[in-house]
Amino acid sequence: MTHLDYVNVCRAVNHGEDRKLENHKNHLIGEVLSCNADYFNVKIGEGWQVWSREDCDETAPTMGVEANKTSKVSDWII
Repeated sequence: MTHLDYVNVCRAVNHGEDRKLENHKNHLIGEVLSCNADYFNVKIGEGWQVWSREDCDETAPTMGVEANKTSKVSDWII
């Protein structure tokens, strides 16, 4: 993710919007809780992780399919 994309995601989250990311290193999807110094705090299931913006991209809308936040993208069936 570029720094500009990071800033846009963080602004949206700070204004109360839900944003989800895919981490390319662990292939998990999580919901952004907060941002700090080019890192995201991301909710994964009942816990949370810190992800670098460089390891992430914002996920596309799931078109009505609710994904499990601990699922891997490759496990999704649409």
